[in-house]
Amino acid sequence: GFEVFLYSHHVLMKDFSNYVVSLSQRLVEHAKELASKQGRPYVYLPSSKVSKEELAQQLVERDGLKQGLICVFASVEPCQSFDLRKDRASKKLKLVAKERKCLHLYFYYLDREFGLMHVRLQTWLPFTIQVCLNGREWLARQMDKVGIAYERRDNCFAQISDLPRAQVLMEKMHELNWPEELERV
Repeated sequence: GFEVFLYSHHVLMKDFSNYVVSLSQRLVEHAKELASKQGRPYVYLPSSKVSKEELAQQLVERDGLKQGLICVFASVEPCQSFDLRKDRASKKLKLVAKERKCLHLYFYYLDREFGLMHVRLQTWLPFTIQVCLNGREWLARQMDKVGIAYERRDNCFAQISDLPRAQVLMEKMHELNWPEELERV
């Protein structure tokens, strides 16, 4: 049969589904272990419509967190992935792209540079990962460092005492060494 080369393993097409399930299970177990070791909750959310950011913020306030892992949320959501289909003409299995639903893990952090942020990991191939940062959180931390006063309302700045200096700071975000920052995160 055909083989698929995945993560340094040769996998027969007929074994593909079982292999992917085992990888997914390992990701979920790792997330649970990470949360447990850091004394933080792992929470399955039965609805993806719940505001994960609000729940994370409530945990920050409830537990008086200043930095580090806040929690890990798990939620079933749509994703782009793969499936096996039998090709009638060749009578062989083919790997095809497919929209499906799978478990996503949300690792919420309170980061020293970026503030409240999260990493979203799809637990099914191709294991898509997104790092979600809030530029206003980052800017607020930068303004705090240099003593620029500001007033925030939700995710907006209602007033900034030195707008030109704040703009200069914001433009420095483009100069960050993103590979290094993402590796740190």
